Amino acid sequence: MKIISSSGRETTEKLST
Repeated sequence: MKIISSSGRETTEKLST
């Protein structure tokens, strides 16, 4: 699924920090 990183960009579940 897609999540929003702290940068506000759509990223994959990889950067789910």
